[in-house]
Amino acid sequence: MIEFKKYSETVVFNSPKNNFKEVKIDLEIREDPLTGFRSVVNRYLKNKQALLYPNTNYEYLKEIGETSKKRCFMCKDRIDKLTPYYSKDMFPQGRLTFNDAVLFPNLYPLSKFHAVVRLTHKHFLKLGEIDSSMLFNGFKLSLDYLKRTYEIDEKYKYPTINANFMFPSGASATHPHFQILNFFIPSTYHQLLLDKSKKYYEKNKSCYFLDLVDIEKKLQERWIGEMGSSVWISAYSPMGRNEITVIWPEKQTISEFTEPDLKDLSTGLEKIFSYFNLQKISTYNFSLLSGPLGEEAPYFRCIMKVVNRQNVVPNHRTDDYFFQKLLKNELSPITPEELASNIKQVFK
Repeated sequence: MIEFKKYSETVVFNSPKNNFKEVKIDLEIREDPLTGFRSVVNRYLKNKQALLYPNTNYEYLKEIGETSKKRCFMCKDRIDKLTPYYSKDMFPQGRLTFNDAVLFPNLYPLSKFHAVVRLTHKHFLKLGEIDSSMLFNGFKLSLDYLKRTYEIDEKYKYPTINANFMFPSGASATHPHFQILNFFIPSTYHQLLLDKSKKYYEKNKSCYFLDLVDIEKKLQERWIGEMGSSVWISAYSPMGRNEITVIWPEKQTISEFTEPDLKDLSTGLEKIFSYFNLQKISTYNFSLLSGPLGEEAPYFRCIMKVVNRQNVVPNHRTDDYFFQKLLKNELSPITPEELASNIKQVFK
C-alpha cells in the first residue's frame, strides 16, 4: 500500500535578521512512496528566494538569444550544413522532418541511439512562447525515431524523451530542442523505477502508478488535472524545483502512444510552461520514461518528470549543490500542495 511518509523538526537559534531574537524554523522531511527519495520543505527559504531563485533577467535573456543566434547550428540556414545525418539504411532521408521539426544524430552521443530534435525554425523563444504545436511536432518525431531504433536492434528497449531549456538547465544550445535516447540498459533512475514498481506489484498485486493516481485523485491535495489519457500531479517528494509528474494510466510503453496522446501531452506542457512564465521562470528539464519495449509490464506505466532549474541571470548560481548532487536530497521553499493549487488555476 502507498504511504506518504513525512517527518517534522524545528530548528531554534537567535538570528541577526531578527535583532538576535529567537526564531523557530519548521522543517518537513518527505519520502517518495515508491523510491524513498527524500526532500526537505523549508518555507523559511522564501525569505532567501531572491538569492536562491532570482527572477529571470529578460534583458540578459534577450541578449543571450541574439548573440547565440550567430553560431547556432540548428537555425534554418545552417542545419543542413552543420548537423550530422543517419545512413540510408536507418532513415533514407538522413534526417527526419515534420513541419518545422528536424531530427538528427547527436554529435556527442550518450548511447548508440541518441538524437536531437529541433522543435522550430525560431531560434529564440521565452518559456511562455513555446506552444503545443511545436511540442507536438517534436514528440511525433521522437516517437517515430524510438520505434525505428527498436526495429533495428531489439536490445535497445529503454527509451526516453528529454529536454533541457536554456543554459542553466544544461542546454548547450539556446534553440529549443529535445534529446532522445534509447538504451540497452536503463539509466540509474529508470532502473530504480522499474525495480521498485515491479517489487510493489509482486507484493500488492497491483500497479503502483495506478494506485498513486487513485489516491491522489481522492485526496486532491496534489492533483492538478487530467489531459486526455494523462494525469498531472505535483510530486509528493520532489526531485527538483516545482516538480510536476505526468502519468499515463493506460500506457505501459511509449509505443502505445497515439497522436491524440501526444497532442494532449503538448497541450498540458504548454499550460505548465505558461504558469512557469507567469512566475518569471525561464528554464526547465523533463524526462519521459517508458516500460521496456516489446515486453508486458503490468507493473509499470509511462511517466514524465518536469522540473525548473535556475533562472537565466548573469553569473547565475547553480541550483544543484552538495545536498542534491551528492546527498541525493532536494530542497523546496513551497509545499507540493501549494504548487498544485497554484497551477490548477491555469490548467483548466
